[in-house]
Amino acid sequence: MNITGWYESENGAVLVDEDGTAAAIFERLRERDEDFGLTDMEIEDEDGNDYSMAAMIWAETLAKGGE
Repeated sequence: MNITGWYESENGAVLVDEDGTAAAIFERLRERDEDFGLTDMEIEDEDGNDYSMAAMIWAETLAKGGE
């Protein structure tokens, strides 16, 4: 899978173009920016499926300690 788009950081928009599973991509992006998934974003896969909500839910679950 390839996910492309952008997310907002404290320094402006960050472009995303990553390959792998959604979970692996989210983890890599989170390692680079601890706020990934908790800010405004528009990310989608190569078929146009929106992954923004999935990333937000993943990040919120991680922030809550996986509750």
